[in-house]
Amino acid sequence: MSTKTFLKTAIMTTGFSALCGLAGWLCSGPRSAASEFGPHTGLFVSGVTFVLSPLLIFPLVRKTHLLVRAHQDLEILANTDALTGVPNRRHFYAASEAIVEGGQEGSEIAAVMLDIDEFKALNDTHGHATGDAVLKAVASRLRERLDTDVDDAAAFGRIGGEEFAIILTGKRALEATRIAQDLVEAVRSLSIDRHGRTLAVTVSAGTVVQRLPCNLDALISQADAALYAAKSAGRDRVLAADNNVSAEEVAGRAAA
Repeated sequence: MSTKTFLKTAIMTTGFSALCGLAGWLCSGPRSAASEFGPHTGLFVSGVTFVLSPLLIFPLVRKTHLLVRAHQDLEILANTDALTGVPNRRHFYAASEAIVEGGQEGSEIAAVMLDIDEFKALNDTHGHATGDAVLKAVASRLRERLDTDVDDAAAFGRIGGEEFAIILTGKRALEATRIAQDLVEAVRSLSIDRHGRTLAVTVSAGTVVQRLPCNLDALISQADAALYAAKSAGRDRVLAADNNVSAEEVAGRAAA
């Protein structure tokens, strides 16, 4: 048990013990006043209650704290991608659905999809351990940049193997393409050292802006189509959905 948890437990136990002691004194006071021992009996009962109650209460309070902490840890694990430490697909979609359902009608919402370029080739050439290191580095850089420059990003997470997604609202939604470009450039500046070799990594991104109410799956699908168009156009770039070819054309190019 951490020092902070121990102190909380000790304070709660002491407070409860004081209440028990006061209750013992109040209950025994009227009887002791009429007894041959006088009012000292009430003080004695109060003291004994105060001293003995921690022995019973402290383990219960401690277990309660541990259970609450364990529940919080499990909640974090359930919402966090184990490899990269960023929110996982489950958490991203839960947060995004809440935004779509609870947002003000007519307000802007944007989706940004990012995908590491030629990640399969990187895995095949350098091994999965290097692929994992690249995923961690990219996820860390994206989260760092979002925390620094886009502190009101509504949702962010790793939603696929090498794919990340962001939901932006309000004024940030209208700046989605610029924000995505900043993220692409931030990843481009990464230098990942692996076994004496420096790896250059890039990402492609697609963006779309809509007004609420809208369908989350459709929003993300349009951003995803823009993403694959960016890959088809040469990778390491951003394309917005309104400057993009249709999803059908993108699918045809990807299959070619």
